[in-house]
Amino acid sequence: PAAATVRGAVSAAWLCGLAATDFSLLYIPPQGILGTPGGYTVSLPEPDKKKLLARLRRAEGQLSGIGRMIAEDKPCVDTLTQISAIQGALGKIGELILSEHIESCVADAFRHGDEDQRQAAIDDLMEVFARYGRAGAR
Repeated sequence: PAAATVRGAVSAAWLCGLAATDFSLLYIPPQGILGTPGGYTVSLPEPDKKKLLARLRRAEGQLSGIGRMIAEDKPCVDTLTQISAIQGALGKIGELILSEHIESCVADAFRHGDEDQRQAAIDDLMEVFARYGRAGAR
């Protein structure tokens, strides 16, 4: 569905540090990105999940608004302001998911995992930090 494609594009854009114009190139399947070394999934407590989903819905609305602004030839500065707002919103969403990942998945790997699982958790974090650093540098 189109909504799942937009949600996936918004999430993937933050993770990959892509410019707003690159959203059309992305598709994340409804079941998420599979195949991470630790097999981690986003599994949040229900209240946190509701808050994140509300943030994502707002970001989707902002993204649609940017599309309308471009289609309607709105001023560049206004459009760039909205792009900056959505980047900030996505950054906050990413921070919240990263925090949950560290507090649950990574902590679990260190509490109960073997050496390979601990190393996979470290490798995953290093990859995320590298991507996030590139996204913030734009």
